This record gives sequence, C-alpha cells and structure tokens, in this order.
Amino acid sequence: MPQTEQAACGSFGDLHCGHATVATTVAFQFARRDRVLLRDILRFGTATVLTPL
Repeated sequence: MPQTEQAACGSFGDLHCGHATVATTVAFQFARRDRVLLRDILRFGTATVLTPL
C-alpha cells in the first residue's frame, strides 16, 4: 500500500519538485569539468613520459 504523499502525485512516474533542478546541476557540473579538462590540455599539452623498465 503506497504512502499518502506518494499517491498524491497520481503516479510513481511523475517528476517531483526538484528533479529538474538536480538534473540541471549535474549537467552543469559535467560541462564545468569538460572546460577544466580542456583548459589543462591546452595549458600542459598531452605529452606522456615513458619510464625505462
């Protein structure tokens, strides 16, 4: 038997308040990480160092 608060929305698939905000925040964080990664690549390059065995 579902709880009253859950049943009040009409369906378990309905989005509740705040879900769109969370998705937007996650998308923003990924975009910010991409910008930081691009900045680091442009600043330091993609050189790798081979260490002798």
